[in-house]
Amino acid sequence: MRPKIAAAAACVALAAVAAIVFWGAAQRGADAPLGKACDPDAELPTIGRSLDLALYVGRSVDEDLARSLASRAAVYFGEFGLQVDIAEPVRELPYRVMLPAPRDMPATAPQADAGAQAEKLLGRLRGFVSRHADEPGSAIRVVVIDEIAHEDSLAAAGLGTLRGLAISPALAPDRAGLDLREMFGRDHAPVVLLAPRGDPEADARVLAHEIGHALGLEHRHHPHNLMTQHEHGCAPLLDDDQAEIIRGALSDLQL
Repeated sequence: MRPKIAAAAACVALAAVAAIVFWGAAQRGADAPLGKACDPDAELPTIGRSLDLALYVGRSVDEDLARSLASRAAVYFGEFGLQVDIAEPVRELPYRVMLPAPRDMPATAPQADAGAQAEKLLGRLRGFVSRHADEPGSAIRVVVIDEIAHEDSLAAAGLGTLRGLAISPALAPDRAGLDLREMFGRDHAPVVLLAPRGDPEADARVLAHEIGHALGLEHRHHPHNLMTQHEHGCAPLLDDDQAEIIRGALSDLQL
């Protein structure tokens, strides 16, 4: 790998480790929690499984907001036969930002320093994964936090404002020359981060999109699919192939 890690490899790794979000979702009914359905006549696949979410909140995030957004995502996935249960209690974290690495990290660094630079950028997230590995057991950890990346951090400089991201063993393990399974572990519970922006429907779409990543879904180009990278203001869809991927990930991750 050429000499680059901070603004390049570390940021690319972060984008992939986590597949940064930009939006998605699908729901019917007047009280649809993710907005009006993009295609109300579409036939929905059935996943036929269940999933637990364990909620964590940043230092300044209201627990009821986190529960509300998770509940909206749960209703959305319920339309596809995926029963989502939200574990109690909600756990509070002592920080407001998950990726606080400062902007003064060098934009280039020798290959030998790549691991150290990535650790500086992703160290707090790695620590969270390690500390909360077994609490509770089989559940996706959902962290609703004030900011994912501090406005002065390298991550924000390279990637802009982050609204959501996910890391999961179900995602590709090697990106930008970094072995992400070595960094985060090979069998950790998936982690989803959400930085809400005050629009419940849009925030819940971001959360649902990132849960999709945590369950192994990659981006799709179809504008009405949950895994599109573009905001479209309506509740999108999952297809049969994605339902099968989710079933496989739930089995492989023992969720």
